[in-house]
Amino acid sequence: MPIELSWRVSLSASCLHAAEAHCRSCPRLDPAIGAAVAEPAARLQREIRAAGLPEKAFWAHLAPLSGEIENNRQLVETAACKTVGPGRCSAGSLSALAGCVADLEAALRRGLPDLLEQVATGSEPLRRQWCSVGENLLFHVAQFTDERLVAPSATVDLVYPAQGGAGAAHLPYNSVRIEAVAHEAAGALPEVLRLAWLLSQLNVDLPLFSEAIHPDRRALVAELAMTPAVLAAAVEAGVECGGPEVLADAVRLWPIDDLDPSVTTATVAAWWDSCREMRPRWSVALAALDRMLREEQSSGYGG
Repeated sequence: MPIELSWRVSLSASCLHAAEAHCRSCPRLDPAIGAAVAEPAARLQREIRAAGLPEKAFWAHLAPLSGEIENNRQLVETAACKTVGPGRCSAGSLSALAGCVADLEAALRRGLPDLLEQVATGSEPLRRQWCSVGENLLFHVAQFTDERLVAPSATVDLVYPAQGGAGAAHLPYNSVRIEAVAHEAAGALPEVLRLAWLLSQLNVDLPLFSEAIHPDRRALVAELAMTPAVLAAAVEAGVECGGPEVLADAVRLWPIDDLDPSVTTATVAAWWDSCREMRPRWSVALAALDRMLREEQSSGYGG
């Protein structure tokens, strides 16, 4: 059954996407965008800490909710509630956080008054590519993994290309965020593959697939497990994605937190070869990858 996509464009989503990249010191952040959001992003980071909110967990709710909730006070209050529970964040902290989001929007709007139009226009090539090959890609992903892995529907938040190509899957929200890259760099992996990779992660956190994996590790396992699956699907679907180093390129270009790409690529490649040979249930395969990654990390590699 084809996946039904809802496409969204939101000023808040683009602003918080850029701010998160700045707060994480992403090396590919456009310097002009970084300069525009630097002050309000730093202030937002300080307010998150002052409110006693765990940063990574708060961002994991704030970013996906930003495409859905327009009112900034409601946005930060909902994100805080989902992060630490209701009533745990003071009214003063919520007001300060909402003010920071408003300042981010104002700063980016000054630098890019036509931001929303640029995102809408820039997304057209990706949407055309998806209409052409997207369903076929996910069909082959399902053949390589499990037919139940592909979500029946999902939301795609299109954001300004502050990093020249980036995205994230938000598993609890059944949504993904992807930069609307109008012109792909020569030799880069097609953005339609990034979108397929993000969408293919959304059902990995279902109990039938990941019950044996700690909740804090499911997103990482999803990112890495679906990388070779999507690249294999690309070959079957006839999507050009490069030569023998394509897995290393994907691990490097589709940002995966706190891991050494060279070591992780070898681990994922060995795991995928085993999957292709033995064809285990996908839940068993995911648990095996999680175990291999934990062994890699405990030996001093990958962050």
